[in-house]
Amino acid sequence: MYLSIIIPVYNVEKYLEQCINSCLDQDIASSDYEIILVNDGSTDGSPTILEKYAEQYTNIIVINQENKRAGGARNTGLKAARGEYVWFIDADDWIEKNCLSKLRGFKEDVVQFAGFYSAEYENNTLNKLPCVAFEDIARSTMVVTIWAYLFRREFLLKHHLFFLENIYFEDNEWIAKLFPFVTSITYIDSIVYYYWQNPASMTHLFSKDKCYDFYRLSCAISDLQKKYRSTDNKWFTFMQGHLDSTFALFLLNTLFLKKEDRKMLHRELQENKDLQEALWKTRKIGNRIKLFLLNYMIGGLPLYLKVETFCILPLKRRMTKR
Repeated sequence: MYLSIIIPVYNVEKYLEQCINSCLDQDIASSDYEIILVNDGSTDGSPTILEKYAEQYTNIIVINQENKRAGGARNTGLKAARGEYVWFIDADDWIEKNCLSKLRGFKEDVVQFAGFYSAEYENNTLNKLPCVAFEDIARSTMVVTIWAYLFRREFLLKHHLFFLENIYFEDNEWIAKLFPFVTSITYIDSIVYYYWQNPASMTHLFSKDKCYDFYRLSCAISDLQKKYRSTDNKWFTFMQGHLDSTFALFLLNTLFLKKEDRKMLHRELQENKDLQEALWKTRKIGNRIKLFLLNYMIGGLPLYLKVETFCILPLKRRMTKR
């Protein structure tokens, strides 16, 4: 079997059939690929939809488990997969009709697409977005999305490349630890993935849980970075970028917490000297200002974050476009 498509499913009954149908509407034999749908403790109508498809199609495998979030669902799918390659797809997205025939005949660790389509709910538009070339990933500030790649299954298992479980935004840590192991990659000059920018999805919501998870991810990436201590190492720089962006999202989320929760998290960060040292090494002025305020003028940190978020960053974006 050539390909295993792994799809975490959690309360997505509104979009699920479109996603599954796109994976079925393909131009290779059903015996050549499998669709592994991991029901991650859904409480809506998703399990009923999964059961219906599993009864109709022999290449659809449904696995039910208690909620472990997307990382746990992907791990379950990866352990059950039989394909030479795996493709991680989100259940509210879809893929191009008859695209799987283009994704065959490779032996490399990673197969990368040219980009993906980003679909916006509000104005019903499609935007074509490029993927960062592998040789540029280490120094790029662009977000790396896992569904823009196929991964050779044995490569992932050999290096124990599993996702963090019970945590949001697990991709941030997984991408950071994966790419230093990649020794061979090939490119497909096609765009076959459609990503819905769903304003109600977890990526666009703020919560106490997400704030804590960004903090946990910052700590995990900081620990990974210790393996690449030399500043001449391109992966040290790569992880610095991931750490910087993840930490920025953590601090941004603290603005939406209750005051007592925000203070508790800030105190925990004050005591985490390893993470502070790693953030200082990113050499970004903004990070150093935040760390100074955190340690010496904690009351000024929320104000600085608001100024940075709503004034400084929008101004930088406008100046970049000129």
